[in-house]
Amino acid sequence: MKKRIFLILVLIISLLSINIWAKDASISGETDMSKAKITISQDTVIKSIKVYKKVGDKYYLIDQNTPNSREATFTIAKNKLSKTEKTKIKIVIIDIDNNKETKDFEIDTLKEPAPTQTSQPPVSPSPTSSQTPTPSSTPGEIQVQKVTLNKSSITIKKGSNIQLSATITPNNASNKTLTWTTSNKNIATVDKNGKVTAVKEGTATITAKSNNNVKGTCQVTVQAVISSSTKPKSAKGNGYTQTIKLGGRTFKLYKQYKGTYSSKHYNSVSNKRSSGTIANMGCGPSSVAIVLSGYGYNYNPYDVGKKLMKNSKPSGLPSMEKEIKAMGMKVKKHTYTSNYNTAYSQMKQALENGHQIVLYVGKKGNQSAWKNFTDSGYHFISILGMDSSNKKVFVGNPSKASGWFDLSTVVKARGNTNGNMAGWIELYK
Repeated sequence: MKKRIFLILVLIISLLSINIWAKDASISGETDMSKAKITISQDTVIKSIKVYKKVGDKYYLIDQNTPNSREATFTIAKNKLSKTEKTKIKIVIIDIDNNKETKDFEIDTLKEPAPTQTSQPPVSPSPTSSQTPTPSSTPGEIQVQKVTLNKSSITIKKGSNIQLSATITPNNASNKTLTWTTSNKNIATVDKNGKVTAVKEGTATITAKSNNNVKGTCQVTVQAVISSSTKPKSAKGNGYTQTIKLGGRTFKLYKQYKGTYSSKHYNSVSNKRSSGTIANMGCGPSSVAIVLSGYGYNYNPYDVGKKLMKNSKPSGLPSMEKEIKAMGMKVKKHTYTSNYNTAYSQMKQALENGHQIVLYVGKKGNQSAWKNFTDSGYHFISILGMDSSNKKVFVGNPSKASGWFDLSTVVKARGNTNGNMAGWIELYK
């Protein structure tokens, strides 16, 4: 099919304009140019048309349309035209019969000719000319569609660093430059390469954004550095004489046998003892009370015991999980596993996330391990924090002395393998 294509470049000022035709063109009018207008016309209906501008050795899409007519018009702003050299333009036209044609031409520099000068049309290079860019089958910029960070959430200690990396989709995107930002520089900062520095306790969101505003994010939780040299401090309270501050929380180290509540009855169905007291069988409520105190709850061991038994029977981990959630805390129950490495990894992760643990220790564990925490055979303890530098954890023990122990000792001490006490719970808010 014989086609006739005209490329009209019209350089417009506020009142007057200049018309530039790609073929048999002539230029007339004012030369104080503010923009260029391209008009394409042919003797068949234009299905789609795209206009590309060459920058360096690549073409970038600057306009496109689906006119469904024999003529289409595009305007190019002055700031997209070169002031120092000719601006190279490529137009890809597809007609209603899906015939494709590519036209290359140049727009002259934005300079003002002499008043008497009659402008000549810009020379449209021959398709075989060495000056003409070779048309690409997929010309134009390939946009970033997705930015994915290697971590969606991380927990790091105050003063430490972590390097984030980003994967860009598609891999052949034209511009892979990313801008890294933080939602709160007082919590965590990030440099231009994605290196995060923890400043103080709290949570911040790190964002990597592409040039076309596609984003990937990572939530960063900063924890206080816990040192194993941290010692409990003397404190006066009902049922406790010491407190300890770990991870920005202050925990009351309740003893089940000390407070005014110690002689009160705690009727544990699981133990089938209707006359038991907090002193002789309230290690579970006491361990939970220790953890809750770090979150601002003013519940002594007997207060917790009443809540555990009021709506949930039998007692043990199921009632703890249910009633602690009802108090507004988050609870994750971990089933018992005989695999030491699995249990170690799970507890380590929970503590590094700033969470606390209530664990049942006893006879079915390693005797040399559980003897550190109880002489009665079975017992609940709380684990309040970990010093990541040496893997020591602080145990809040409602019967024996509280203190720092190797995480491996705690893991080996875990007790029941079945029933209501099997496993352990992870507490946080």
